[in-house]
Amino acid sequence: MKRIILIAAIIASFASCQRTHDMSEGPRPTKNVILMVADGTCNGVLALSKWYKHYEGDKDFELNVSDHVCGMMSSTMSNGILSCSAAAMSTIMTGMPQRPGNVSIYPAPDPARDIIEVDPANAYQPLATIMEASRIEKGRSTGMVFTVEINHATPAACASHTPSRGDKKAIVRQIASNGVDVIFGGGAAELDETTKEIIAKNGVTLIEKDVDAFRKYDGDGAVWALFEDGELPYDIDRDPAVTPSLAEMTSKAIDILSKDKDGFFLMVEGSKMDYAGHANEPNALITEFLAFDKAVGVAMDFAKKDGNTTVIVVPDHGNSSITAGKYGFKGYTNKGIDSIYVGMKNYKATYQKLAKILENKKTAEIRPTFREWTGIDLTDKEMQSLKDAAGKKESDYMQVANSVNFESAIAKILASHTNIGFASSGHTSEDVFLAIYHPKGDLPHGILTNTEVNEYICAASGLTKPLSDLTEKHFRRHDKLFEGLEYQIIKDKDAPKLKVKSGDKEILMEAWKAEVSVNGEIHRLQTPSVYIKNNDSFYVSEEILNF
Repeated sequence: MKRIILIAAIIASFASCQRTHDMSEGPRPTKNVILMVADGTCNGVLALSKWYKHYEGDKDFELNVSDHVCGMMSSTMSNGILSCSAAAMSTIMTGMPQRPGNVSIYPAPDPARDIIEVDPANAYQPLATIMEASRIEKGRSTGMVFTVEINHATPAACASHTPSRGDKKAIVRQIASNGVDVIFGGGAAELDETTKEIIAKNGVTLIEKDVDAFRKYDGDGAVWALFEDGELPYDIDRDPAVTPSLAEMTSKAIDILSKDKDGFFLMVEGSKMDYAGHANEPNALITEFLAFDKAVGVAMDFAKKDGNTTVIVVPDHGNSSITAGKYGFKGYTNKGIDSIYVGMKNYKATYQKLAKILENKKTAEIRPTFREWTGIDLTDKEMQSLKDAAGKKESDYMQVANSVNFESAIAKILASHTNIGFASSGHTSEDVFLAIYHPKGDLPHGILTNTEVNEYICAASGLTKPLSDLTEKHFRRHDKLFEGLEYQIIKDKDAPKLKVKSGDKEILMEAWKAEVSVNGEIHRLQTPSVYIKNNDSFYVSEEILNF
């Protein structure tokens, strides 16, 4: 494993140190692994969040993640250095760089842009993920916690496979079929009846938009709790009586998963820092990262007490390059912290909540309402910008800052009353921070690629076989697996099906389900069958040959 070394323990004065473990083969395995993803978080967020706590009067203003930063990670795709979330997370989960929008598959070649070698023969091949390997190879429980929809890019990359992150039905059904024990987050409206049937058949307790039922749950079985039809609100906008915090969801997930004697793999995503970066709204970005950092504290506390847990904290990519100071901020070296944040401590809501509050207000009510929630007295120019954008919405959260819409008009006002600047409203190519807790101190050092981070997580998980072995076993292309047999792909409107004739047996597989019908008798599989429309192929598990 490249560039992974042990951070030596300080054992004497003047920082003299010694190596206690040879890291040439990677970190020593632990029973549990918690991967915490700060979606779309550039390094500037660390400093701004820390000093925001100081600005608010918090005497202990260090971040939970700070003591564990050991290096950095570069986030690249197969054909570019400005990664999308689906490709970025898929690379971490599979070890193979992806094209934009890919969800844990082998990328198709892009000869004019490829920055790695891509084999055209492998295009669209589903690639096994660390989460799948933890469950299948190690017998561990698995879980995901996030603040967006269940089939959003980051959770999708952990437990589904598709060329496009927009294939939402395919993604959510694969996740439901892929044996994920604990899921907490948003996206209740993404569960169609077929998905709910899969969930029920797998014995999962499904809690929809019921925070009390979530808090009362104390069973040992699999449980999913989705608190909103779509994404969850920003932490500062959150009603605790309706939506738990990311820290609370993380704590609950750990409590449930840690009951498994074989251990667990948990992915926790602070999802909406990315949204705030795309909107160029500093209040939303900073307070959301602080909510994520509280969840990091929960995971670190558990790991230190447990003694057999590795925690990895890393953004999948940067976004917007937020920084203290902006164009026109003169004399900054002679000004204090208050001059950066100005009146941000008076902001009681983000641009999203303010848009909902203000959208039905009469013109005369806008100024006093805005002042009540932000402490800002709107100028005539700012009032006009709100009027010009009234009623206009941007459906793509990644384009909020780039179009005329009500949310963006509010975000621009909130940002303009600070001295915080943004380089862009999109993803950035900067290397992002990497923070790790390992009970024996086996840490990487330097700037790692995202594929090297995958190597580290695999090693810390104790996976003895390469992910490619799992791919070969569980995602075989149908024409190769059933060579010499009679087969047919049926283009059903709801989900494609693969029918295979073998002697007196008729075998039927439905896309995105982990089961096979043999002459009408249903058998469970360890992984869902995946249909890829780009090459009109099914990828199925070798387990089917047992039947």
